[in-house]
Amino acid sequence: MKSGSKTRVYRWWLGGVFVLVILVITLIVRWQEKSGGACYETNSADASTDSFPSQPLSLNEFPEKQETPQKANKPRSNSESYVCRLIAPANLPNIYLVFIGIGGIFAAIFTLEIISQQTDILRKSAEEAKKSAEAYISGERAWVAGELMPFASRYSNGRWYRFVENTPVEMSDKEIIAGQHLQFTLRLINLGKTPAFIVNYNIYCLRVKTSREAIAFGQPYRFISGGDSWDIQMFNISEYAKTATDADPVMIDVTLFYQHVFSKTDVAEEHIVYMFLPETDTLQRITGIPPLTYEKQQKGETKAN
Repeated sequence: MKSGSKTRVYRWWLGGVFVLVILVITLIVRWQEKSGGACYETNSADASTDSFPSQPLSLNEFPEKQETPQKANKPRSNSESYVCRLIAPANLPNIYLVFIGIGGIFAAIFTLEIISQQTDILRKSAEEAKKSAEAYISGERAWVAGELMPFASRYSNGRWYRFVENTPVEMSDKEIIAGQHLQFTLRLINLGKTPAFIVNYNIYCLRVKTSREAIAFGQPYRFISGGDSWDIQMFNISEYAKTATDADPVMIDVTLFYQHVFSKTDVAEEHIVYMFLPETDTLQRITGIPPLTYEKQQKGETKAN
């Protein structure tokens, strides 16, 4: 049985008990009145004895027959007791009003309980609706991923090859000495179903012992349709790779900020980090480094300016 059904059953049960109590009190009062119970007996003997003497008293007897303080203050008769006055027929309307007031208190308590239950139901419905909306937005919104695409690759023969229209072309020693094999392109891919608006991107060189250095940055303000990609920036890391050591490795930090069509104010963030491997002259993607938020970046640029 659900909690709502239990509450209704309890409410009807309590209401039935309330009506039964009123009915029982009414019957008791009527029964006492008709049967002439103790509350309705008149003590005529005491009244005649206490009120007036049967024979005139002489002056000598009068002081002896006066009521003593104890007799004057004796308890009232049963017909004047509190219980008898409480269940008197004339007092029934007041009794009914008392029980009606008690019933009103219980009714108010039940009303507050119902309001509380309805509030919980509305809150849960709102939470479910919010979750459904978030799930829908998550499935339809733009999700932009970033990736660094190498300009050239080293083959098993130890030589570097660059690609021209998907065809590998061997690079000359002059090109390798110039560091052209260490060029990379930042590619953005919209994995969502709706367009993404690219707000800002930054590419930094991070080192342990030195401060970060800006490699490339921009504010393209460009849309990328759902499922499309865009090669946004090519850059060369040969200058930074020359100074890379085991004690002071070189890391390439890319932070991208974009918006989706379901919000005009929220700025989403994509953060990727690569580490340069000197033994292979390649970049390896790593995780676990906290991103630089858009707000922090904006504050940093403001201070720098």
